[in-house]
Amino acid sequence: THIVGMIRKTIVLVSVCLGFSSFAHAQVSVDLSEFNRESEAEVTVEDDVLNVTWPAGGGEEGRLVLSLQERSPLFSSIQLGRENDFQEIASNLDPTFLVTVGTRNLERNGWTVFFDNPSHRPHESYTSTLVKQNARVLSEGSRTHIVIDGISAGPFSGAINLTLFNGSPLVNVAAEMSTD
Repeated sequence: THIVGMIRKTIVLVSVCLGFSSFAHAQVSVDLSEFNRESEAEVTVEDDVLNVTWPAGGGEEGRLVLSLQERSPLFSSIQLGRENDFQEIASNLDPTFLVTVGTRNLERNGWTVFFDNPSHRPHESYTSTLVKQNARVLSEGSRTHIVIDGISAGPFSGAINLTLFNGSPLVNVAAEMSTD
């Protein structure tokens, strides 16, 4: 009975340690060293939230509220408005990418990728997962890039790149991944 009691205490201790580790997370660092503070976009970081506002054209501004918390959707809020009166377009969204890995057949009439059908050959599809690691905000002319490391899908890994275009309410969301 003494050994059983020790095993129970060990199991409880291990369970408690595992429970605490699921609550602990490293704060995602945000690098603003390549962001031009003189640009028309505005960036603020508070705790685990990255706010970006940019001129969306027609006198409107776009605003992204991005959560850098590990288990929260990346897009806390996507907004559009005028003079600090914003309307929420969407909230609590995570970008998801599907990656299919297979082979191409280029033998028939040379370059026929457009007509190729790789789904008829062995292939695997992977859904992306995002474990937010580091974030950086960069200025490139009239564009603002928000790059968040930690996306993976099957054998591919890399970053999500959000591109904001001054004068446009559109947000380009791209997964930039490669194999190791």
